[in-house]
Amino acid sequence: MNLAIDVGSCGFRAGVQTRSDVLNEPSVVAYGQATGPLVGQRAEQMIGRHPGHIRIAFPIEGSIVRDFEALVDVFKYMIATLLPGRFRKRFDVVLAHPSHQSQVDRKAFDEAAKAAGARRVRFVESALAAARGAGLPIDQPVGSLIVDLGGGATQVALISLGGVVERRTLNLGGRTIDQELMDRVQRRYAFAIGLATAERLKRMACQYAAGAAGDAAAGLESAEMAERAREAAAADPRLGENAAGTATFTVRGRNLATGLPDSLAVPMTFVQESLDQYADQVIGLIRETMEACPPELVGDVMDRGIVLVGGGARMASILETLRRRIDVPVTADPEPETCVIRGLLAAGA
Repeated sequence: MNLAIDVGSCGFRAGVQTRSDVLNEPSVVAYGQATGPLVGQRAEQMIGRHPGHIRIAFPIEGSIVRDFEALVDVFKYMIATLLPGRFRKRFDVVLAHPSHQSQVDRKAFDEAAKAAGARRVRFVESALAAARGAGLPIDQPVGSLIVDLGGGATQVALISLGGVVERRTLNLGGRTIDQELMDRVQRRYAFAIGLATAERLKRMACQYAAGAAGDAAAGLESAEMAERAREAAAADPRLGENAAGTATFTVRGRNLATGLPDSLAVPMTFVQESLDQYADQVIGLIRETMEACPPELVGDVMDRGIVLVGGGARMASILETLRRRIDVPVTADPEPETCVIRGLLAAGA
């Protein structure tokens, strides 16, 4: 039996070729519990709320293995969850890997999978797997441009005839934005917030910006996106406006001036600055990739458009910004986080 696995900075996904269900949980491990390490959703709930004796580990950062022990435990968790007991001693693993991953880190992945019980490990480039999972004709002589907005890295790849013609990588992603928001709020307002709060700020700003853009946009897709954004904003009591009429998002954290718990109204424009900077870098990466491509394949991309995958593809304001500033059709896969694992399974993992 073969197990297909995609481990990223923010989440891990796994599936078995003979089954349709896919395991999709956060890439977090918590140590210090009497019952042993906790992996995935249960560990994520502890972030920022754990006592000193509990250690929170993130096994992957970008394409780099930061905690080998945690990576092994993630593999063990996936195996125990997906494989019946009789199959756990005779299975192979197919692993997705980014093109820029070093041989050292790839070897660490190989050793971690084998330490968890795998007999053999085979690697597939994540860009190819994501393109296949998104339904792109990667085996045909036409160019397909895919943009993977991951948690720890952003990758742009042009694919044709089953191979990657050109690729560009940026070592930042959704988690980088979260960390930057934490730092900027602390510097600007002398106020400390946690990683989960920073991610909520980012998502809320994306929804709000997409709703505002959707009001002026034409087409069913934009209208539906705007309606979803308005519903989300209306349902969240912490969304409001300041005296100048600017939308704000009230967060809870620690006032560094007093050292006490407090709340802070963060302007949406403040959060949007970080999102705009990220969008600028993604656009630059796309342009660099297309400038290095053969003219025939560039023409294919102009006709067929760009497909966004990865968790960042759910950031609606990024999608709207790319559509507005690139003279190429841009779409996001309906289930962008699972494109890679679906591609591995479709390829006969």
